[in-house]
Amino acid sequence: MTNSPFSSIIVSTMNRSNHLERCLPSTANLDYPNYEIILVDESTSRFHLLRNQKIVKEIGARYIREKRKGVSVGHNTGIRAAEGDIIAVTDDDCIVERRWLGFLVENFSDSLVMCVAGRTKSFGSDKVSDLFEQLVSFDRGSKRREFDRSSLSGRSVTIDVLKRAFSKRFVELTPPPWGVGYGNNIAYKKTIFDKVGLFDETLGRGTKATGGDDIDVIYRILKAGYKAIYDPRAVVLHRHRETYPRLMWDVCYSNGVADYSFLSKYVKKDPYALFCYLGGITHLFLVILKHALTMKHDVRLLTTLELCGWLNLPLRAHGWK
Repeated sequence: MTNSPFSSIIVSTMNRSNHLERCLPSTANLDYPNYEIILVDESTSRFHLLRNQKIVKEIGARYIREKRKGVSVGHNTGIRAAEGDIIAVTDDDCIVERRWLGFLVENFSDSLVMCVAGRTKSFGSDKVSDLFEQLVSFDRGSKRREFDRSSLSGRSVTIDVLKRAFSKRFVELTPPPWGVGYGNNIAYKKTIFDKVGLFDETLGRGTKATGGDDIDVIYRILKAGYKAIYDPRAVVLHRHRETYPRLMWDVCYSNGVADYSFLSKYVKKDPYALFCYLGGITHLFLVILKHALTMKHDVRLLTTLELCGWLNLPLRAHGWK
């Protein structure tokens, strides 16, 4: 690249050194000349702490111990410590491709672009991974997309959404902020956090919200009048949940809770957030109806759990775990 600003890659982890030993080495072998790697370690196990420190030392990354819990806390800690002009984030259960960072950074040549997300594909092809892809995939397709404040309009997304009203996934038609991408494959200009604030530490994995932190930042960026890009060339591979019960609760139900938690911040005063909330519930009802008729019981059950999350029904508190 002719213009390669110094960039910082942040990975936050907790008690998952088995994933990290694949993730961090992939970030250390990128086709990009000028970057640092920061691991924020929230592990509670001595085994994982020692193993993570060893991995960091082997690849020459920076290590930060964080005793507070939550992925948003970890990301904020990493951002405060980062020296790069660009902040790239991936998760410990991901493997990044060699040109990942370079493709993300290329998009920041436009001064209004403050956020760029890439394409996240499945690492595996087992039954649970295939269900994950069918229901809640991170993959937003092969088409590059650009978003700005005008994208946050019910009118601008209604026609596209209606085309796939009975489909569980919208892929390239996914409305913003979800259509931009997710926090396991994303980069920001560091200066944007001075303008819109850091990650909301009441959202994200490790909190009652179970997620929504990445979508919240994207939403604030767009509402502030800046651009966000989805660039499918920047690829990471994600290791999905390995068992059906974890897909049920850690993914489908938790994703619903995360979307409810994010939207509840805005729904009372933001018409677009209200549109997304009511539209999301309606969409899930239609998908459940379709698969009740087609007898696809797995899809119907998992979509029902996601809908329960959107409705903020405390199923776990009533023994549904």
